[in-house]
Amino acid sequence: MDREIQNKAYWDDLIIDHLSQNISKDDADRLKAWIGESDEHKRYLDKMRDLWDSSVVAAQGFPFDPDQAYLLFKRKIREQAIPFSRQSKKRTLLWKAVAVAAALVPFLFLSHYTYLYFEGEQTRSGLQLSEIVSPKGSKTQLRLADGTEVCLNSGSSIQYGEGFGTKNRNLILSGEAYLKVQRNEQLPFIVSAGEIDIKVLGTEFNVDAYPESEEIRVSLIKGAVSMSDRKNHNSIVLKPMETGVFRHNSRKLTLVSDDMRQALDWMQDRLVFKGETFENIVRQLERRFDVEIRVQDKKLLEKRFGGDFKPEESLDQILKIMSSSGKFKYKKKGRIVEIY
Repeated sequence: MDREIQNKAYWDDLIIDHLSQNISKDDADRLKAWIGESDEHKRYLDKMRDLWDSSVVAAQGFPFDPDQAYLLFKRKIREQAIPFSRQSKKRTLLWKAVAVAAALVPFLFLSHYTYLYFEGEQTRSGLQLSEIVSPKGSKTQLRLADGTEVCLNSGSSIQYGEGFGTKNRNLILSGEAYLKVQRNEQLPFIVSAGEIDIKVLGTEFNVDAYPESEEIRVSLIKGAVSMSDRKNHNSIVLKPMETGVFRHNSRKLTLVSDDMRQALDWMQDRLVFKGETFENIVRQLERRFDVEIRVQDKKLLEKRFGGDFKPEESLDQILKIMSSSGKFKYKKKGRIVEIY
């Protein structure tokens, strides 16, 4: 048998072509023969069909391959927009390569209006603690007094004291932020996020620390940071392209090799779900679109979904795709979304 045909990716492509009804007669015959070779092949096809037929990846506790589900869901969305072809696949791979490069390039654009407004407000008010809030439905970019660049995700905020940049560089974060910290060995930069302190000299990293989340994630782009539990004094040191995770329930600090693209997708206004629970997705949609989402069937919150949504896609478009398999329905009135 041809070595290419023995490759798993080859069969995945044939199955996806079959499911999208874009398979040639020769490939269809070859796939049919492969399926007939064993029950294992037939079960594999059934699994792929289940993933294709529904945006739901799996119920809680169901073993699944999140990367495969993510690929299938992306392909499914693309099939709804343009006819599938080998040409489009090449374009997608090229786009992905460009997207990775763009996501890893530190942002150089700053909101001058935001910077002037908040710095001026601090000076006029004479407050001991200044707060910058990024409202739901928007992002906020700014430069701090020490030259550190910050990009705040929607529904996030930072607080810092009057002596920031001269006496200390201590910052309190609630939510998610990407930081490009100016190096200053005399004044280490410390971010307090929930129960975690992140200490750096000069580096670039992302912190995901929304209060309602079960964990805090720190993704390091370059440089070095230490991540410590303020209560138990446990700590870990991150290297570039590593992610530190602190889980509130167990108070454990762990290192994982994470996909930096996904950690920074929010900066490109993309929403990417790789087998995430619907409960977590609801929170992200609420912050992104400044809405309140009410889910009547609580069991739905345990379901896992996959998807990759572009910046221009609206909330209605996202919910339409996710509900296309009939797993749920929704209605929207003003800022309230009912899911049932």
